Formats: sequence, C-alpha cells, structure tokens
Amino acid sequence: MLVSIALLAAFLGGFLSLGTVLSSPGGASKGPTEEAPHGFAPSQGEGGRVDAGAKGETRQSGRSLQEEAADVLTSYRGRGDCALAEAGYLDLLGNVWSCIVQGDGWVDICVVRSVGEGSEVKVTHLDRNEWERGSEDVGAGAP
Repeated sequence: MLVSIALLAAFLGGFLSLGTVLSSPGGASKGPTEEAPHGFAPSQGEGGRVDAGAKGETRQSGRSLQEEAADVLTSYRGRGDCALAEAGYLDLLGNVWSCIVQGDGWVDICVVRSVGEGSEVKVTHLDRNEWERGSEDVGAGAP
C-alpha cells in the first residue's frame, strides 16, 4: 500500500513539475558559468553557448536516491538559467529517477539510480549542435 502511494505521488509530482522554471529566489539569474550539480560544469563558448559535443559525468554516492535527486533539482534551481522539462521515476519500484533540464542552447539529462546502499548519479550534457546532429541521425534511416 505504501509503495502504491509513493508511486502515485512520484507520478503526479513528475507531471506537476513540467515546465517549472528553476530560478533563484527573486528570479535573479546567476548566469551561464554557474556550476551544475556535483561539479559537472559545461564549458561555455561565446555568448554563453556551450561548446559542441555531449559531455557526461557519472559518480557513486553513499546517499539515497531521494537525497541525490533532491540535490540535483536544488542545484539546477540555484543556477537560475534553466527550466525543468520532465522529472519522475522510470521504473515501478522507484529504483531509477530521471530529469531533463533545459537551458538556452543546452539540455542536461540526469539519471539517479539505487545501487546497493547508495546511489549512482549520471549527468549527460548536450548542446544545441549535438542535439540537432542526433535528430538528423535518427531521420537518416527513414525512407
């Protein structure tokens, strides 16, 4: 019963968070050079744009999935230059959680999963050019 309630809350929480703007208190933007969660800092090009190519970071933590997921969202909110596009559990047991965060010209895909007594946090950063190249590759095989 508790698992059902937790899953329902996670499911509804994911839908309620769609389009949430992650801004710092007072709406002040901290700018594009602020560090992303857990030291993952995308390199910045001219005009605040991220350099081409996907970048990623994976790290292990002794903290729970829930603690790490909350920390990921808090870190992005502190940046003030991005919006939460999607967030929620990816499995029925609550062992894998993910979010997609979008900024100006970049997207971060974060996955937090339970591993033993702790968790694993994986962040993949895509800039606009990498995202467009991936879209073209998908359409290349179509008749």
